[in-house]
Amino acid sequence: MKFHQAEAAEKERQEKEKERQAKAAEKEIQRQFELDKAEKEKQEKEIQRQHELEQRRQKLELVAAAEEKKLQLELKKKEEEREFERLRLAAEREQREYEDAKLAREREQARFAADRAEELEKLRHAHEMEKCTLSSG
Repeated sequence: MKFHQAEAAEKERQEKEKERQAKAAEKEIQRQFELDKAEKEKQEKEIQRQHELEQRRQKLELVAAAEEKKLQLELKKKEEEREFERLRLAAEREQREYEDAKLAREREQARFAADRAEELEKLRHAHEMEKCTLSSG
C-alpha cells in the first residue's frame, strides 16, 4: 500500500510540476507577448516621431526656400534700383556735359561773331577815313 501511495504521491507531484511548468510557460509566453507588444508600440512611436520630424524638416526647408527666394528678390530689386540710379546719374552727367559743350560752342561762336563784327567795324571805319581823305584832298 505504501508503494501505491508513494506512486500516487509521485504522480501527483509530477502532475503539479507539469502544471507549474505549464503555468510558467504560459506566463513566459504572456510576458514575451507583452514585451513584443511594447517593442512594437515603441517602434510605431519611433516611426511616427521620425515621420513627424521629416514633415517638420520638409516644412522648414520650404519656409527657408521661400525666405531665400524673397531675399534674392529683394537683393535683385535693390541691385536694379542701384543700377537705375547709376544710369540716371550718368544720363544727368552726360546731359550736363552736352549743355556745357553747347554753351562753350555758343560762346565761341559769339566771340567769333564779335571779333568779326569788330574787324568789319574797323574796316568800315578805315574805309570811311579813306573816303574822307580822298574827298578832301
